[in-house]
Amino acid sequence: MDNRLNSTTKITILFCCVISTLIITYSQKQYLKVKRDRCQLICEAAANRFKNDINNYLNVNSILQTIIIERNGNLENFENIASNLCKDRPALEAIMLAPKGTITKTWPESYSHYNGYSLFSQSETKIGSSYALKTKNPYLIGPVTIDKNITELIIECPVFTADETGSSQFWGFTVIHLSLTKLFSTKNISFLDNAGYYFSLWKPDPLTMESVDLINNTNQAFNNPCRAIFNVTNSTWTLYTEPKDGWFNKIFLAEELFAAILISVVLTLLINFMIRTKNRDETLTQLSYRDSLTSLYNMRKFMDLLKDFQKQSKAYTIIYIDLNDFKHVNDMFGHDTGNQALIIAAKKLSNSIKESDYAFRIGGDEFTLILPGNHETDLIDGLMGRIKDSISREIVLKNARLKLSASCGYARCPEDSSDYETVTKMAEDSMYEDKRKSKQNLIQE
Repeated sequence: MDNRLNSTTKITILFCCVISTLIITYSQKQYLKVKRDRCQLICEAAANRFKNDINNYLNVNSILQTIIIERNGNLENFENIASNLCKDRPALEAIMLAPKGTITKTWPESYSHYNGYSLFSQSETKIGSSYALKTKNPYLIGPVTIDKNITELIIECPVFTADETGSSQFWGFTVIHLSLTKLFSTKNISFLDNAGYYFSLWKPDPLTMESVDLINNTNQAFNNPCRAIFNVTNSTWTLYTEPKDGWFNKIFLAEELFAAILISVVLTLLINFMIRTKNRDETLTQLSYRDSLTSLYNMRKFMDLLKDFQKQSKAYTIIYIDLNDFKHVNDMFGHDTGNQALIIAAKKLSNSIKESDYAFRIGGDEFTLILPGNHETDLIDGLMGRIKDSISREIVLKNARLKLSASCGYARCPEDSSDYETVTKMAEDSMYEDKRKSKQNLIQE
């Protein structure tokens, strides 16, 4: 029973471990999917906000371009226009006009030292200016730190006007300088930070193609972050976001592991308790069917088995066995010796039958056998002869040498009767007839 219990315990623990692993794996995958979907949604929402922020400033060039075209390049009140455009745009550091690529007007006055600079000759702007002129599209330069230790983005927008014949001709550039640190609104940055995400907004350098950080709230490397990509003039900007607590919540995982271990322990204890209870019940049942002295089946088992055979209409043979004059053994040698003799006789009976047969002690020195199935009389007579011979062999005990004898009789179902009580009575009568004949032969001798 202990081996069975240990095996069941191991199987239960293994089963619980497998099921727990599957459940935790599935749960973690679902948790990761939900977490990643939420992260991606927030990443895309933040990217749209950043894009709207930058587009608000790109519109400045569009407005200037429209005014220049409408006025055919005449911007006498440039300072007033620039001043109005800077309202509600805190990152707009400077606005410049560069007819034919040479800066002639700047706002504010602190940037007037740029007047006279040729965008096509300055190292920071010549590549962008040529590209913008060639493609007729705005070009973003930077981030660069030119002076005042301010990191800026420079956006040049080519302007084309119509000549007297209506043909398009290059007028020059509108140029805006944006403070990188002021470009993105605090509420958009705090939107990600307060939501519990690390983020990094970057773009590739147009010359080296190395990534250039525009803004971030961490210096640590990202591990499989969510991405949102959007275009700003000639460049592609990428926003990375990643949960600050990582993709796997260690506390949640620990709680799941604890729950799995607890369930495994409880389930193992419960199954062990059920097995122990079942084993105890089986043991008690077996004990209730066993003779306490010889360990053969008892009268209760004998009657239950016969009733069961009758319900199922099974064929069987009953052999009744009685030890002759066994009372003299108890009277002469005592009950302890008698009990030892009964135990030996029971073993001889058990050794005389097949595993499919049943041996019973139904009284003091009375035994029975049930042989399931149909049996010829010769086979039954041969078995009873072997039983008598076996029992008649001398028994050597510590305080006695005994030579027992036995009387046997039998009856068969359904040959003799289909009623188990009748078959039992006939087998008992047959045994008593054999006992009577044995005594008669002994007297004659």
